Amino acid sequence: MSNFKFRILLFCFFSLSFLNDSNAAHIVGGEVVYECLGMNVDSTQIQLKVTLTIYRDKFTTGAGFDNNARLGIFRGSGSNWTYLDTRSLPFTTDEDVPIIDDPCIDTPSNIAVEKASYTLVEWFPVINQSYQFVYQRCCRNGSIFNIQDPGSTGVAYSVEVSPESQMTCNSSPQFKQFPPVFICAGIDLFFDHSADVD
Repeated sequence: MSNFKFRILLFCFFSLSFLNDSNAAHIVGGEVVYECLGMNVDSTQIQLKVTLTIYRDKFTTGAGFDNNARLGIFRGSGSNWTYLDTRSLPFTTDEDVPIIDDPCIDTPSNIAVEKASYTLVEWFPVINQSYQFVYQRCCRNGSIFNIQDPGSTGVAYSVEVSPESQMTCNSSPQFKQFPPVFICAGIDLFFDHSADVD
């Protein structure tokens, strides 16, 4: 299957999955990461903890976080992927993203970012192909200027677990910090955008 056909198939699958969801013009960002929790005795199974994190505009007029986030699971490599299944991940946490404490900022009362986390813990066979975990949802925050019609533009987050990562029980890198919600004009910004690697 070509990469283009795979993308169309993926889009159609997730579009149909979300027909009952409210329009949610609020997504600021997100990520999918995985952690290897261990392998069975003969190294034929790997236990993965897959975490989906979604950031949203707290004061949006769109829908809230998904009560259950639908995570698609695929196997394959390159442009050849096979759909395996979908998991419905229950809503686990909801918290505000801290605003940096800086004297140059008089924080507006109507701007805030909150995040939600969804977690899947499951055993998977070790295979000679990659696994891919994918979440897709509409829509982006309306204040984004570099996307045409962000309120009608969807977003997809995914992570790939390679055969090497399966065989060595490796985990994906995870960013140490979330970028600041505000920055001060004319003042240098020092931000650690590095990631922890297993």
